[in-house]
Amino acid sequence: MITYDFNVGNGPEMLERLQEDSLLKTEQVAAILCLSPVTIRKWQAEKGLKAVRIGTRVVRFRWGDVVDWLNTHQN
Repeated sequence: MITYDFNVGNGPEMLERLQEDSLLKTEQVAAILCLSPVTIRKWQAEKGLKAVRIGTRVVRFRWGDVVDWLNTHQN
């Protein structure tokens, strides 16, 4: 089951509801990680963070891919 459209303003409650296959907007990933959406876009374009393209302009990030990418890019 794919879930999406979480309200960024929900903070910890949103994080508890996330599943591996949850699809998130760039702004939602940025809010969860306390980063800028520009940083998330840069990671996707230059650093290999996987994204799901829906049509030509819509980009979503699968939460499981974000977690996996973060785990492999730790210092």
